[in-house]
Amino acid sequence: MYLKKESLKESKTDYSEYFDKDLLLFTNTYPEGPGERFIESELNYLSKRLKKIIILPIEYGQDSMSLQSNILVSKAKTVMPVLKFFKSYFLLFLKFYIAEILQDKRVLLLLLNFRRYLSLFRSAAGLADYLMRGYGESLSKKIFYCYWMNSWALSLSILKARGAIKNFYFRVHGYDLYEYRSKDHLIPYKYVNYQFVDRIFPVSQDGCDYLISKGVDQEKVKLSRLGIGDLGTNPFAINSEFVMVSCSSLIPLKRVHLIVEALSRIDFKMKWIHFGDGPEMGKVRNALENLKQNIQVDLNGDVDHSEVLSYYRNFPVNLFINVSQFEGLPYSIIEVISFGIPVLATDVGGSKEIVNHETGILVDKHISAGELAKKITEFKTGNRNGEDFRRKVKLFWRKEFNADVNYRNIYQELTS
Repeated sequence: MYLKKESLKESKTDYSEYFDKDLLLFTNTYPEGPGERFIESELNYLSKRLKKIIILPIEYGQDSMSLQSNILVSKAKTVMPVLKFFKSYFLLFLKFYIAEILQDKRVLLLLLNFRRYLSLFRSAAGLADYLMRGYGESLSKKIFYCYWMNSWALSLSILKARGAIKNFYFRVHGYDLYEYRSKDHLIPYKYVNYQFVDRIFPVSQDGCDYLISKGVDQEKVKLSRLGIGDLGTNPFAINSEFVMVSCSSLIPLKRVHLIVEALSRIDFKMKWIHFGDGPEMGKVRNALENLKQNIQVDLNGDVDHSEVLSYYRNFPVNLFINVSQFEGLPYSIIEVISFGIPVLATDVGGSKEIVNHETGILVDKHISAGELAKKITEFKTGNRNGEDFRRKVKLFWRKEFNADVNYRNIYQELTS
């Protein structure tokens, strides 16, 4: 059942002061996929206070990582025989589906997506059935914490509707929250999930406001920002080479090509470093041909997350840039401000909750390449590009995104 075989009996750690319920943490791919590395900081905090954490990803990869001895990984199976589904879950599917139609009001759209709703519910029912078979009556002794409003969240709604569990919680970030980022502006089963969940933890105030604007019970919504520990301070020398860094997947919504277009309009000598890969790599490389000799570029592609953090800790960075079209609460920005690095970012999602007059420059999401080049140039010659401002950046991280503070709060919510 588990990928990680260590048992609590084999561990020499004293768990006598730990909370006595096991935590079931539901993820997309973590700890085998690259897209959820930001979970590590929270997991490190929780693992020191809980006897056992069982991680249940939906998908699996090859990028396995080492975990603490009290953290196990369970491979859930979502496939359910058709006969069993229709016998045990079909009536509940109809109940959930009709409830969504009545709440959403876009009747034709949901009817046209009937097969999509049926497929998603069947997968979630498979996950719910897996939990029932794997844990049985002991389910009542677990804490259920889903990191996204995904199929796992729906499976927990199924279990709660059937009386198998009493409480569960989930975070919401970006794609799983904002309808305008989803296909047909449709997030299946969101109303059902909102009904059955006990507490929703948006990672940004923008997310909280969005949920409440959609009619979600305000008592269920609790801001819970992500955080990171103090991993050091970025070295800085005012007279050294000007270095700008970005870190993201190379996909259309991240608009990294806009950075290249802006650099083609800059006259001073500088270096741009990018961490991340994706389908837009070819487009970005082709755009580099328009750059002048004063711009040095280093496209690193995918590198281990620890290497990115090591770079921030050991090599001077003047400015971090993010020109994404959409965001939830960008963890890449949380990371860089923890090192005292100023940020230039577009005003999307929760970015404005990190990037402000204390940490950098917030720009309109429709900014042109020429305007972006002007903002970079102004930063280089302005007072934000200096030691005093960088100390303010670090201070803002300590006040708002310190892991020890933010994750203590969610721990108290989960165990109260």
